[in-house]
This record gives sequence, C-alpha cells and structure tokens, in this order.
Amino acid sequence: NEGLNMPSVDVLVLGSPGRSAPRVRQQVGRVMRAAKGKTEARVWDVADMGVPSLASQARARFNLYRERGWRVVGS
Repeated sequence: NEGLNMPSVDVLVLGSPGRSAPRVRQQVGRVMRAAKGKTEARVWDVADMGVPSLASQARARFNLYRERGWRVVGS
C-alpha cells in the first residue's frame, strides 16, 4: 500500500482479502493512470469464494468495481 508512480503498469493482481473502499480505489487507481501507448488496464482480483468471510469481502469489492463503472468478469 505504499505510493507507487508507474503509470505504464497495466495489470494489477489483488491477492489479499479486504473490503476497504478507499484502499481498493487507491490500488486500482494506480493501474488506471493514463500513459503513452496504454490502451487498457486489467485488475485480477483473486478471491477465495469457499470461505464465507473472504467471499463477503470479495463481493464488497466486486460491488465497488461495478459502482465505479468498471467491468467485472467472472464474479
């Protein structure tokens, strides 16, 4: 969660649980930054849907993505 300024990054893998909207917006916002030649950004959110507490947190993140207008695939 340290500051990162690498606008050319176009893929983010989220592999830890959590539901904090400000933190998720910050993390995803880093990969969404515009850069020359960058046409899209992808976020892979790895979620363990077999554990109820982790599944609940994942659903909260997926809802946030939808609220922001980000396309969610496979949730």
